[in-house]
Amino acid sequence: MELNSHIAKIGVVRNCCLLLAIYLLLISPSGLAENQKPAPTRTIKLKIVIDENYRKRPARVFEIKRWVGNASRFFEKNFGLIMQVHQWEYWYSDNTKGSLDDLMVDFYSKVRRGDCDIVLGYTDQIPDRADLSGIASYHYGYILLRRKKSDYVSRAILIHELCHLFGAIDVTEGSSIMNTYEPRLVCDEFTARVIQLHKNRPFSSSLFPLSPEDMESAIIIYNQKRELEGSQAGISIMLAHIYIEKRDYKKAIQECLEAERLEPDNLAVRGLLDIARQRHQ
Repeated sequence: MELNSHIAKIGVVRNCCLLLAIYLLLISPSGLAENQKPAPTRTIKLKIVIDENYRKRPARVFEIKRWVGNASRFFEKNFGLIMQVHQWEYWYSDNTKGSLDDLMVDFYSKVRRGDCDIVLGYTDQIPDRADLSGIASYHYGYILLRRKKSDYVSRAILIHELCHLFGAIDVTEGSSIMNTYEPRLVCDEFTARVIQLHKNRPFSSSLFPLSPEDMESAIIIYNQKRELEGSQAGISIMLAHIYIEKRDYKKAIQECLEAERLEPDNLAVRGLLDIARQRHQ
């Protein structure tokens, strides 16, 4: 009688262990339950545009494909974003332009987005100087780059400018893709927070990159950065974008003036300041 009872207890214990093992298998990463799905990814469609000077060397097209592939691996690993070349296009750039800022205006006016998300342009027109290698339009989702002699720098600049489209700013951290002087192919904590907030941003001239709720979160994140490290032009520029969208033109003007104090030659700041002042009237 006692032996049969003992055997029955052992059977109960074994059944419980088996059920527990099945449960753990279902919830473990290697055995996802049917109602569980892996983290979602988003595919960003790129339109690649090269000017008449750049396309004189066909081999450079393969370079761009490789750089985009590297950028896609960076964004997929860190944020679940895949960068996919969707379309190629030629662009006849204005040879009278002497700076990348001026050429960006020409680029935006001549190249349409179509059904792509980001428009990425490459030019050989502007001399390879150290002052500016790339420029990005946060609101509109356009990037214009010059090829650098270093393959690593060319890869890093592309990722750097793509990060700007997702709200990132230039930082001073030594190990960060957003370090303007020595970019590394890693993402600092602040940049990661900002890009994560922008992960699902729309790419449309008529839509702001952030929802009203996310704008409030972004204001907190940028101000926390300023409290920790002091005033930076990039912080003020991003806050000016947000305040203009919120129609808080007084704060937008204040941020533009602070950015202008820090970077008096920044044409983007002047443009934002003009918009804020016109709408404040």
